[in-house]
Amino acid sequence: MKFSDPNSLKNLALTGPRLYTFIKPHEFRYNTGILMKTIGPELLPLAVARLKAESTGWRFNSYNERPQSVVREIENFIDHYLHFGFNYRSPGSVKINFSQAVQLLDFHEAAIYYARTLAQKALKSSPREIRLGPNGTWLETLPATPSYAATISAGEAMRFKRAMYIFQMACALFPDDLALSRPLRPVMLRFFQVFAPWVNQQVRCIETMFENHLYNVVEHANDVASEDHGVRPFTSPVKGHLAKFVVSSDLETIYREEMAGALPQYLTFVATRRPALPRYRTEVCLPIHDKGWLIRDGATNNYSLLTQHLTQRYLENDSGPFDAWFRTLIEGIVENPILRRSEGIYRKCDMCLTKWGFVFWDRAKLDYQTNWSLPTGEAMKVMATGVLFDDEDMRRASVGRQSGGCDCDRPWDRS
Repeated sequence: MKFSDPNSLKNLALTGPRLYTFIKPHEFRYNTGILMKTIGPELLPLAVARLKAESTGWRFNSYNERPQSVVREIENFIDHYLHFGFNYRSPGSVKINFSQAVQLLDFHEAAIYYARTLAQKALKSSPREIRLGPNGTWLETLPATPSYAATISAGEAMRFKRAMYIFQMACALFPDDLALSRPLRPVMLRFFQVFAPWVNQQVRCIETMFENHLYNVVEHANDVASEDHGVRPFTSPVKGHLAKFVVSSDLETIYREEMAGALPQYLTFVATRRPALPRYRTEVCLPIHDKGWLIRDGATNNYSLLTQHLTQRYLENDSGPFDAWFRTLIEGIVENPILRRSEGIYRKCDMCLTKWGFVFWDRAKLDYQTNWSLPTGEAMKVMATGVLFDDEDMRRASVGRQSGGCDCDRPWDRS
């Protein structure tokens, strides 16, 4: 029996005892087949893990009264649903009933919509793809742009989808403000270390991109209303409030509201009526960013730039994400004339790099966007050999990057 919708199969089973007796014993197998076809084998383990994370209810009920119990629950969750370095448990080992299958498919529909939307917007923010024209408008000035640089590859699209799933899983597991969830920091580190440091950066990018998208949906509605009626009826989301809203809200609800054209009204309602938002975090990715993955000398507290343990543990089908991540990591720490050629791109501020989604792209696209100035990962590893740095060095390097060229005033595309 071939079905693309678990609800159809469930309804068929309920039409009579004979069909029910025939279908019910095979419920898990049928659902797994549908999900493998629709969500795919690479994302399905993450999809099941996200559903389990949401079932904790921590987004809606604070866990601060029993942090030690929560730590044990998250430890068990990681052991059961996630394996180190993307080696997830087989989805076939998880029994999924009809209701769960519908929930998985509903979320997947929302996730792929936003992954695709954010990827397209990030591509339009590429360093070479868009330039400011003489009349002050943003123009695509390179009609001969090769297709691999002007389109989103299958691997890049998968990275955006994967980041959206991990982001939503993290929102479900760690929704409370970091100041309130301090006992959870070690298990939070363990959760994110399941994934590569460049994936942690992808999650950080996805969160900011998503916030910008929602903000611009509201602003576009205000612009239309202002042009038609001379009023701006919707409250423009404040950055901190919008970040908390994104962490606190399930993706399916946001998607349904946007598809119905009601997202501006919904965000305005939330802004004025939801008192629980203050307890939520504004950034769901790991606060220490890259340091949690680096080798540290216990005697000197210095970090090493050795990365062999990372490339062996976290396997990627393309070197682009690692190369982009490592280039930003060594900016301001490693001095080498070869690095100066790509300084104009990778010394931009964090927001510029985030809008571009710098850690999502294939190496071929990075070569084109940087005019072939980005050294290979292997070459950068050689440059970084023997270099040690401490927390203050990293802080200065991060501050120094802010002095580079900045396009933060460049708007997201609103089409």
